[in-house]
Amino acid sequence: WVSLGRYGELNEKNFDENLLTVEQRGRYRDRVKNLMAVWSWNGVDFPLFLLAGFSVFGVLGTCLVPLACFLATQFLLTMLYHRMKIRFQVDAEGA
Repeated sequence: WVSLGRYGELNEKNFDENLLTVEQRGRYRDRVKNLMAVWSWNGVDFPLFLLAGFSVFGVLGTCLVPLACFLATQFLLTMLYHRMKIRFQVDAEGA
């Protein structure tokens, strides 16, 4: 347990130890580039785009249930890919 007054002191002491070097950041970015691309499509922009597109074409009512199933499937596949990618990344760092 740390009081709020001491929390700032402890955080300042350990701040430099937690930073990654430029090389470490570059390696990390290269390893998770595909994962970040997948997560960018799993945000709120894609569902809002689909909702707007369906409403423009007048098929919003018939597409809500399939859209919900598609978004749930997309989220689950993204989570599975995330778990697989992170597991392989941890195994590679440990070796």
